[in-house]
Amino acid sequence: MVGHIDENELRIKLQRESKDKQGKVEPKDISKLFNIITEINRERRIFTDLPEPLSILAYNMLYKQMYNRIKFKQYTDDYIVSKMNDCIKHIDLIIDIIMNVAEELESDDQKHAFYRLVGNNHMIMAQVYKFKWDFFILSINILCKKAGIQKLNGKITSEDAMVKLCGLTDSGECSRLQRVLDILIKHGDNLTITDENGIEQSNISNLGLTEDDIYSLYLLARTYRWNNVDFNKFLNDSIYNSIYAEDNEHSLNYSISGLYKTVFDMSESNGISNIESYKNENIDKIKEYLNELMSKERMGIDNEIRESKVYNHIKHINTLILKTSRIT
Repeated sequence: MVGHIDENELRIKLQRESKDKQGKVEPKDISKLFNIITEINRERRIFTDLPEPLSILAYNMLYKQMYNRIKFKQYTDDYIVSKMNDCIKHIDLIIDIIMNVAEELESDDQKHAFYRLVGNNHMIMAQVYKFKWDFFILSINILCKKAGIQKLNGKITSEDAMVKLCGLTDSGECSRLQRVLDILIKHGDNLTITDENGIEQSNISNLGLTEDDIYSLYLLARTYRWNNVDFNKFLNDSIYNSIYAEDNEHSLNYSISGLYKTVFDMSESNGISNIESYKNENIDKIKEYLNELMSKERMGIDNEIRESKVYNHIKHINTLILKTSRIT
């Protein structure tokens, strides 16, 4: 077991936040629970003795697992604690699958590169961002205020924000969307810190973030129009499924999409009837995609981007901008 949570501590915090709770689990209850998970993990990491990328991946998968298992169920403290333990066991299984694949790699450098690749799953991070919307919006507002960026308001639409996120950062190293999801993966819970008076303050000085990074976070916070399903279909269908690997026989495959989708699907699943079969099936899938990536001659991007709701929305905005520029 690489994951553990103190049941007594969890029960105490549940009582503090939901002592009179009755009936089904509602969104506000999930938000309270997620704040508890964040608080516990800040005090003592839930997943330990793992390479850093896998520790972060496991932690983010915990939010996905809990959301899927408890939404609209009858609330009791015992039920929440039980489901938390079930989630941790399932995530332990996923991590075991990933590390089984890594064992067949020849060097430690290859293993670490594989862990970074698997751990950098933007689809999972984007969904966690949507699940923890209130938490992240509060943090981003605090950072924006510290950086002198106007507090989040209605002056920029979701479509405009996403168009800007698909553009490059000031450094030109990657898109703003990639950068902002990388920031959340690495620093998500620590964008702010609590001072001695219990007030959340910006932690930007300790994280090495730039004003351009804060602006990218600001843009992400404006993408409220789309839910987690829309966001993930955009990442998988329109982005990852547009990236191909070409081998020396000029065959194209979409291994990046396949790899990330496999890990994403594992983080969604529960109630596995045959653990050994599940484990072997997913090990084989990941091995297949990894072998394709390792044998690639080059990477490329399709000329035709696959459609998704988000892509169609921002494509429409770009068309309007182009038409307007021609008129003026």
